[in-house]
Amino acid sequence: MLVQCHDRFDLVAEFTPESGLLKPRRRPPGLSPTGTDGWYATLDGVNVVFYRSDGRLWLSLDDRVFDLDGETSVAWHDDGPEAVFAVADEGGQVLLRYPKGPDLSDDPTAHVSDEDWDLGLFIANVMFDEERTDLVRRGPQ
Repeated sequence: MLVQCHDRFDLVAEFTPESGLLKPRRRPPGLSPTGTDGWYATLDGVNVVFYRSDGRLWLSLDDRVFDLDGETSVAWHDDGPEAVFAVADEGGQVLLRYPKGPDLSDDPTAHVSDEDWDLGLFIANVMFDEERTDLVRRGPQ
């Protein structure tokens, strides 16, 4: 499965959900912005992959996999200079603490938001918005 790097548009990775293996590579010419099955980034030293498979949403954090359509909770909060992203299910909780992205208050880019720089925030925002959750789960039509 191909997943988009959340930090750099010119990178994608081959991702194997069964092993958690990510093989980054340059984005192939002509690949549409919606031509992948998810996103990846490194947060707090952990490879985080948010992806769709078999009509469900999943989150891989190195060796832990969470079924986001199951009994899994996701939370994100601002803790001063750091962001905190938490995921929990019946198997326990994973807490990631990492530096926040840049201050966007003076960014002239149209429609830029903090979730463009923070995969944890993006995941939390998607999971708390049913319309966005459905859109990501469905993928490109």
